[in-house]
Amino acid sequence: EVWIAKVRNHHRALEKSWRAYLRETFTRDTLPPDREQHVRASRQASRALERVGECQFGYLNLTVICYGDSARTADALAEKVRSTVHALGFMAFNERLHALSAWAGTLPGQWAEPLRWYFVTGGNAADLTLAGTLPEGQSTNPYLETQ
Repeated sequence: EVWIAKVRNHHRALEKSWRAYLRETFTRDTLPPDREQHVRASRQASRALERVGECQFGYLNLTVICYGDSARTADALAEKVRSTVHALGFMAFNERLHALSAWAGTLPGQWAEPLRWYFVTGGNAADLTLAGTLPEGQSTNPYLETQ
């Protein structure tokens, strides 16, 4: 957002030539902008700032607790909820190991309680992997060929 505001201010300053600014200073008149490409760029940056203000970013820990008459019906319901949330494009899983932590995260003021935080994503892991591998070598072993 700060970068977009800097781009907008940059293009606003360049909407007029330095001669126009000089003329405005001496004549105390306001001249219209004479550089259309900078006018378009500053308007585009202003629209981008408006759109950024409409977006929200952050983390959300949503815990769905499923109940049933038996463990089997509760597990079936949990799987149905997990597959529905996953189909909507969100990461979802049935918590087993940290179930108490997930439940504690539903209590007011306990946003830091859940243990399942992802510090390494697939993109980060790909950046850390080696690009090269060991050489393949020859496809046949000359020593074994002579035996």
